[in-house]
Amino acid sequence: MLDEIHASNIGLIQDATIRPGPGLTVITGETGTGKTLMLGALRLARGDSASRDLIGPHADAADVAARFITGDGTEVVARRTVGSGRSRAYLDGVPVTAGELAGSIGPMVSIVSQHDQHTLTTSHGVQAIIDSMFTEGDRRIYDTYRHAYGALSEIIEEMQALGSDQRGLERERDVLAFQIEEIETAGFRAGDEETLRSQLDRLRHVEELSSEVVQALDALGEPGAEEAL
Repeated sequence: MLDEIHASNIGLIQDATIRPGPGLTVITGETGTGKTLMLGALRLARGDSASRDLIGPHADAADVAARFITGDGTEVVARRTVGSGRSRAYLDGVPVTAGELAGSIGPMVSIVSQHDQHTLTTSHGVQAIIDSMFTEGDRRIYDTYRHAYGALSEIIEEMQALGSDQRGLERERDVLAFQIEEIETAGFRAGDEETLRSQLDRLRHVEELSSEVVQALDALGEPGAEEAL
């Protein structure tokens, strides 16, 4: 239920607020301009597409805020601003997309024009109408379908995460099999890495070790340590 709607800089309207009372509320006027603009403000608040034509001459942007009361008495506040750039939507003070606003507020508002039922022009409205016609058996069928579709969607996501290119997976499997075969053919054993590291360290210092050995042999030979002793 619409509890209050406030619009500023909507067309010729600089600032206007409507607070419908309980039961039937009728808004009348000599012309349709003001009422049409407030209806446009209501459409903005429920998440309909925004047109810059609604921006009035009093400011740089048009602004609409509306408070709704749900069936359990919860207050929901929707706000929409339309400026020179993209329109902005808010739900209870939190920025949301226009689609999210339409999903939350759209089902609360039904606009009937002279020629058609505007609820039928939105997917949320059509879904609400269809859901309202469900019997208990229809609901069970729908829940079964919904769970099955959810499980299918999860499987598809997992398949895409693993890679859905079958040929690519087969190529990757062949490469891995070839690498495994090479590793097994090389004959590596546990502890080979430590042995190779030790040998590498010795090879890095082979020249230094050779020089020190030669110096040691010279010191032991003639006329080295033997003559000194």
